[in-house]
Amino acid sequence: MIKRFLLLALFVWAALANAGVVDDRYNAALQKLQSGNRTNALSEMRALSLKYPNHPLAGNFHYWSGEALLGLDRPDEAQLEFLMAAAVPHSTKISHARFMLGMCYSRLGKKTLAKAEWERFMRDFPNDPLLPRVKERLALL
Repeated sequence: MIKRFLLLALFVWAALANAGVVDDRYNAALQKLQSGNRTNALSEMRALSLKYPNHPLAGNFHYWSGEALLGLDRPDEAQLEFLMAAAVPHSTKISHARFMLGMCYSRLGKKTLAKAEWERFMRDFPNDPLLPRVKERLALL
């Protein structure tokens, strides 16, 4: 009984310690991205997404990888990251990823796909704070 308790306590401690490490690495990568160091931020976000695919921030890892790729003028690769970010259940970045997916399509000259994505956004996220920007983008197509 004591062995089982100790094993469980050790597992919980390791999980909590690991969560702090992931959060620290994520925040450091975000700071790199915000300071313009897109290449290093991208490497770190991709490493996090590969090592921790089920982490609560998994959608964020993909989303910020997409943002870094767009900043590096690589919209073809960014669209894949935004698709992955939008596919992570319960992610806080789903609507943002859908918006940015439309941006990728637009930058790639795929105006029909951009329009379809943003129209879908309006149906799926009618109360999202990004809705005015989506409407602006649709008007520009």
